[in-house]
Amino acid sequence: YAFVAALNSVGAPSPYRAIGSTLTPAALPLAAVPGFAGNGQTSFTAIWDPDGNPLSITTYTVEASTSPAFDAGTQFSVAFDTVPDGPSASFTGLQPNTIYFFRIRARDFRGIETPYSELGSTSTLPSPPSLLNFVAVEPTADAIQLDWSAGSNGPGTGFRANVSTSAVFGAGASVTTHTVFANFLSTAGLVVNTTYYLRVAAIGNDGSLSAFVAASTPTRANVPTASAETFAAVGQSSFTALWNRNGNHISITTYTVHVSSASDFNTGVFDEVLFPPAPAGANPAASFSGLNPAVTYYFRVNAVSHAGSASPFAVLGATSTRALAPASPSAQTDSVSSMTVTWTPVAAAGY
Repeated sequence: YAFVAALNSVGAPSPYRAIGSTLTPAALPLAAVPGFAGNGQTSFTAIWDPDGNPLSITTYTVEASTSPAFDAGTQFSVAFDTVPDGPSASFTGLQPNTIYFFRIRARDFRGIETPYSELGSTSTLPSPPSLLNFVAVEPTADAIQLDWSAGSNGPGTGFRANVSTSAVFGAGASVTTHTVFANFLSTAGLVVNTTYYLRVAAIGNDGSLSAFVAASTPTRANVPTASAETFAAVGQSSFTALWNRNGNHISITTYTVHVSSASDFNTGVFDEVLFPPAPAGANPAASFSGLNPAVTYYFRVNAVSHAGSASPFAVLGATSTRALAPASPSAQTDSVSSMTVTWTPVAAAGY
């Protein structure tokens, strides 16, 4: 408010008279230390120095944007006017693991605004990945792939993944760590027929980690291979088939064995025997009986992991059961240089 008085020749003032009032403009807001607080996955609070602006009458327009130039139409941008209070404003509904730039302007009670003051940037925290899903990696048994969703984390988010045979990722078990900037992890060189545990977290722009999410899966068993001797003790109605376990665990790997008179193992063949999974030891073998004599049988086997997943079948050759001996053989001398041999034919036998 302004008042004026006149002075006479000796300096004595007249009574003061009010001539009006005016308002000083709002001061430009300044950076505070710290400038941001309470950062979460979708929120943070911005703090500023009012530089003397009265808290009761000064309002502010605050804006947070993923664009450092605060371009109009930026997808992830929030702007609002604060009430006459402060000096802070909380932003919510933001995108996780995303850098936001902050600017502010002050407004006096006449509505006159200062220029914008850009007061730095901060990042929201990362959110955990989701929708973990294992993808089989063919044809090897020592590799697995884990896919996940990045969720609503900002573009360029990296992920920290651990792989271990321990559900607690410790307890003396080996733990490998991978940093990837994709939504999957492929890892090879694993032990076959073994349960592996994987956990993954999002890496924040500030280096922090979100909560880990975990999943587990077994690797598959190796496909069996041929042993030095594939068939033994071949008889008229039986034989024993042998194979190499190809590195599969002795105590937890089972095998499905199949013999058939059809080389393509088509269903419905009369002469076939199929054994369900059963442990077969360090030197796996299976004995077949009740077979038909003088028949060629083809042999195949697959390995079944402790989790029940089966490897592809390995076809490991063929053998023939022995023929039955002829019935009622007899010999008759015809001359000094010849004889006649007779017998009763037996089914399925050749002579």
